[in-house]
Amino acid sequence: MHPAIFWQLTLAEFDRMCRGYHRRQTEGWRRTRLLATVLVNLHRDAKTPALSPEELLPLPGDTLPEAAPDLTPEDVEALWALLDERDAAILT
Repeated sequence: MHPAIFWQLTLAEFDRMCRGYHRRQTEGWRRTRLLATVLVNLHRDAKTPALSPEELLPLPGDTLPEAAPDLTPEDVEALWALLDERDAAILT
C-alpha cells in the first residue's frame, strides 16, 4: 500500500482492511490444509484410518478437542505391557 493511501485511511478502515487480510490468509491455509488432507488420505494404507483436516494440520482458531481422561494405574500398566510386547517383537 502506498504511504499516501495509508495516511488517508481512518482507523476503522484500516481495521477492516487488516481483518479482511487475516480472513483471506486463514481461508488460504484452510484450502491448503484440505488439499494436503486429500493427498494424504489418497495414499494411506487401507488399514490406516482417514485423517481429518484438523488432525493433519491444526490452525489457530480451530476448536480444541476435549481433554483425554486421566489414565488409571491399570491402564498405564497395560500400555507398558503393550510396549514391551512390541519391543520384543522388533528385537527378535
